[in-house]
Amino acid sequence: MCTLSRFAARGCVAALTACGLVLLVGCAHLKIRSDYDSEVDFSQFRSFAWLDPPVKAETAESPAEDLVDPFAKNSLLDKRVRKAVERELLARGYEMANGSEPEFEIQYHVVLRERTKIRSYPTVYGGYYGYPYGYGGSIGSVSSYDYQEGTLILDVIDARTQQIAWRGWAVGINREGYYTDAKVAEIVKRVLDRFPPERREADE
Repeated sequence: MCTLSRFAARGCVAALTACGLVLLVGCAHLKIRSDYDSEVDFSQFRSFAWLDPPVKAETAESPAEDLVDPFAKNSLLDKRVRKAVERELLARGYEMANGSEPEFEIQYHVVLRERTKIRSYPTVYGGYYGYPYGYGGSIGSVSSYDYQEGTLILDVIDARTQQIAWRGWAVGINREGYYTDAKVAEIVKRVLDRFPPERREADE
């Protein structure tokens, strides 16, 4: 009876541990990275403009391009990203180049990939109650789940040379298949926290 109780308790602990790991994966921290051209003088960057025009909704006259993920490229997401980027840059002292020539241009990319995570969990069974080294054994269980990995890339382009001066990106799990205003704002802020770059940041 005691052995069965211990077995049941251990099974419950294993199940709870598995559920907890799944929940932690869903709340995993974003991975933020950046790179830059060490020859660029970022102090000269004061005003900015978007390199690409805003994304428009698909029409019969302008069908979507082949192999373009509608979740990664659509007018809703485009508006959220642009709004978040402009808000962050303006808050950091940069200005929109309204009609004038900008010192730098902004471009972004969103990449979505389907991933599968597989985990194995050992489960202990048997043993004698009260003996830490008694007879026993273990069996394992395997679980898997699918999720979407999203990457947001922000490029700062030197308007004079048309070369990428700085690139920042964030990689994280996106279970919902879309990005809310709050989520986009959080991602953009964390990426732009690395702009302008500090020296040797690209070598880290």
